[in-house]
Amino acid sequence: MKCMRESKQSYDDFLQSLLERLIQSDGTTDPSLSEESLTMNEVKGIMLEIIAAAIHTTALTAEWGIAELLKHPRCVTRLQQEMEEVLGDKKGQLIVEADIAKLSYLQCVIKELARLHPLIPLLLARMSSQECEMGGYTIRANTIAFVNVWAIGRDENVWEHALEFRPERFESTKDIDVKGHHYELLPFGSGRRICAGLPLAMSMVSLTLANLVHCFDLELPQGRLLSQ
Repeated sequence: MKCMRESKQSYDDFLQSLLERLIQSDGTTDPSLSEESLTMNEVKGIMLEIIAAAIHTTALTAEWGIAELLKHPRCVTRLQQEMEEVLGDKKGQLIVEADIAKLSYLQCVIKELARLHPLIPLLLARMSSQECEMGGYTIRANTIAFVNVWAIGRDENVWEHALEFRPERFESTKDIDVKGHHYELLPFGSGRRICAGLPLAMSMVSLTLANLVHCFDLELPQGRLLSQ
């Protein structure tokens, strides 16, 4: 701790920046950071939020991806064919981030996962800044509102065969993305407060699933079926 406080020109990482603001056991802290001082419980809380938002959600999305691919072997076959055709012979090599943009069907699979299995079904709570009318209802100012993206993704009025895992649906609607521009697909939210981790999450999930499909033959034991 002493070494960190001796050098205040830069921080190596976010945790070090938090520890720099940590209130000492005697109740003192750096005078220049008094307004930004943190207790150990506050530091732990911030780190827990980061881990839950950045790591847990990405891992769960990858798990849903594996489950859906196991239930739909045709998707695995098509992904493997696309990798062979687009990337050529990469046996013994891992797929890297630069390869992901070339795999169009993989992007369709990721979008379909985001549609069917959003990790935050109601997104984060929002508060209306002023009174407005929506769908025939009057929403008063300062009303806490939730957006049910889980229900939107399974709405037959929005998506044809909404309960089925069909990545192919995005081949004819390539303009639909997860960046908050299309309200039928909002796994990361939209607007100024859209999830800041969107690029990293998309990259990590895409790389994880791509390499699992590339390096392994994903299939269930003979005679075993996953429940729909």
